[in-house]
Amino acid sequence: MAEGMADEGIQTKDEGIATQGLDFADVGINLTDATYRGYYRHSKPVHPDDLAQVLDRAASAGVRKFLVTGSDLEQSRQAIELAKLYPGQCYATVGVHPCSAMSFEKAPGGGEELLAQIKELAERGKADGHVKAFGEFGLDFDRLEHCSQAVQEKWFARQLDVAVE
Repeated sequence: MAEGMADEGIQTKDEGIATQGLDFADVGINLTDATYRGYYRHSKPVHPDDLAQVLDRAASAGVRKFLVTGSDLEQSRQAIELAKLYPGQCYATVGVHPCSAMSFEKAPGGGEELLAQIKELAERGKADGHVKAFGEFGLDFDRLEHCSQAVQEKWFARQLDVAVE
């Protein structure tokens, strides 16, 4: 835990002081990122998989629930798998991040086919109790080098239509 946080009165149970009875939820955690499995932009692992230890440390600090972010179809599937591995602790979102919205334009079968897959995954995950939100989608005009504003707006609107259904 960062030293600055302890100075603000937020201390972990590991430090011998409980979080004063507070429970927390992380509502946008990217646990599908390879760094939790030991990979940092390399093809070989830098350290052993420590996802379980990350979750344990968070729980000892009072974080009881995690909403694991799906940023594209594959990460959404991975988020659901984590929700299955850690039931009652991890839940998933399903969607395509605006920086990845070009995946709709490049999808085999077209963007509407990819959207149908996202929708089906979200519906199945919701029925199973693993998916709690539709996301991570939106608009990110600060990083237009990843995806144009027009493409982001198009697929934001279409994902929003699906989420509202």
